[in-house]
Amino acid sequence: MKKILYIEDDPVAMTYMTQLIQRMGHTIITATTGESGLARAFAERPDLILIDLLLPGLDGFELTIKMRSSETLKHTPIIATTATPNEDDQQLATMAGCDGFLVKPIEYETLSDLIRACFDSEAHTNKNVSLESENIELRRFTLRLVHRLTDKINEISYANKELQKTNNTLDRLIQEVRTNNADLMQINQLTSQIMAYRDRSTIYREMPQLISDQLSLAGAVIYVVNEKDLTLDVFSSYKYDFLPETEHIPFTEPPFFETVYDNQSVTIDVHKLIALQRENERHARRLEVLFESFHAQTVCFVPIRGRARAADDFECENQDCEAFVKKDGQWWRNLIHQYNRRDLDYPSRLRDASRYFFNCCFYDLKGVLALGIPDGRMSDAFRQIIHSFTTTVGLRLDNVQLYEDVREAYMLAEKQAITDAMTDVFNYRYFHHQLEREIRRAKRHWSKLSMIMIDVDHFKSYNDRHGHPAGDEILKRLAVVFKNITRTSDIIARYGGEEFVIVLPETPKVAAVKFAEKLRAAIQDEDFPYEQTQPMGDITVSMGVATFPDEAQTIDELIQRADEQLYRAKSGGRNRVAYSNTTG
Repeated sequence: MKKILYIEDDPVAMTYMTQLIQRMGHTIITATTGESGLARAFAERPDLILIDLLLPGLDGFELTIKMRSSETLKHTPIIATTATPNEDDQQLATMAGCDGFLVKPIEYETLSDLIRACFDSEAHTNKNVSLESENIELRRFTLRLVHRLTDKINEISYANKELQKTNNTLDRLIQEVRTNNADLMQINQLTSQIMAYRDRSTIYREMPQLISDQLSLAGAVIYVVNEKDLTLDVFSSYKYDFLPETEHIPFTEPPFFETVYDNQSVTIDVHKLIALQRENERHARRLEVLFESFHAQTVCFVPIRGRARAADDFECENQDCEAFVKKDGQWWRNLIHQYNRRDLDYPSRLRDASRYFFNCCFYDLKGVLALGIPDGRMSDAFRQIIHSFTTTVGLRLDNVQLYEDVREAYMLAEKQAITDAMTDVFNYRYFHHQLEREIRRAKRHWSKLSMIMIDVDHFKSYNDRHGHPAGDEILKRLAVVFKNITRTSDIIARYGGEEFVIVLPETPKVAAVKFAEKLRAAIQDEDFPYEQTQPMGDITVSMGVATFPDEAQTIDELIQRADEQLYRAKSGGRNRVAYSNTTG
């Protein structure tokens, strides 16, 4: 005798299935929602689970994915059931992880054979639930997204190739510099840790401690470029004593000028500090403070470089950019180097040129890594290791940005696929899909569903008098009024032109008519531009109300009945709600 969990919100189906399972000699436990069913599954650990696909809240598809994602339930047989199947349900259920699929009403022999087959199976296949399965509806839009994301995917592929080249360089250094083998091993481990982070802030926040501990350094700081003030600002640090002079370091003078504008590493030791004191005592004092903050005899500033937006060609968005006009990627850098620091207008000229330089499509600086180097550690091989590491970090930052761009493109494409661009309510296609789903749900729960068809009165004359932009603004304002008055469960869509439609789930006709009157009055009371020029002195709407299943049994019939009532409202003088006398 086996223990079987049945998750079903229909009490009639629940009673029928209980009798069938008990007739087979098995024990049945039940749940009426996806959430309670998931909890019972973890608590009872049944031998088999039966799930209705159209559950309220967490539906059968999502519930199956969650079970297959858990160690406890990933091998438990799952059979999906449904009373209203469509051509995609069985395929989607299988993709989610179901082992069987039954259409109600279920015959005893069919159920018994399928359950026996699940129990007799020698090994239940472990289902690997991919990230795509967590959002099954997204599969419907995949083909439309492929072309839009091809360029982004190519960029990711290129960045990965560059990353592979960097890793090959690290491997070659391991063979060439045996004396630095320990440092290379630590850098490889550090790179793997950095690669696991998925956002720029985390990489910058964790990197100072990771590199300091792995390489036994005196300390580390991440600086970011402040393009407005022309300073390097501290983002994160480790083993670093903050002093006012070191939190914001101007890069308008050497040696930091070369780091920002030329992507050059700068190493400052006691000998270089003495030389700088002879040239610029004030600037040397600022560098002296850096040594005090790091408690080190050598401080190394290394640029973190990524991949410029224009790797092979110009991708400049500033049409007034001289580098773009002259097709010279080094134009701004060369211009900046021509400025004389002794000129009185040098700061303003550098600031103006930097505004273009930092936005140039050839600019690739992501930040600056400052390291406190203990005595005896700095060498050419060590410097090369640090450079390879910062290059890897820069490429990882590019990959993170590309991932964010792809994710945003997915989200934007998904929204655009279901939303009317002008009014920001649902479009006709999504309305039709949701109405079909709501009617199926109403049938299953024996509930009522109402629909309101809305048309703006005398809209053509308003457009002719005031122009299409003014008409578009009226439609946008109407959409806002609809959103403010409707419930979150209601579905608002633009049906076409100046027509809208609102679907009211679990709403009988009496309530729908009352709501429509409230909406009509709210629109009449709303202040719209130039409404006094309308025939009625106001912007008004006419509405037709129809209810399922009182007047219609299908989607097409419900839309037709609502449209007929809208015609009655328009014919009866406009600015009114029309509905049939059928009780609902």
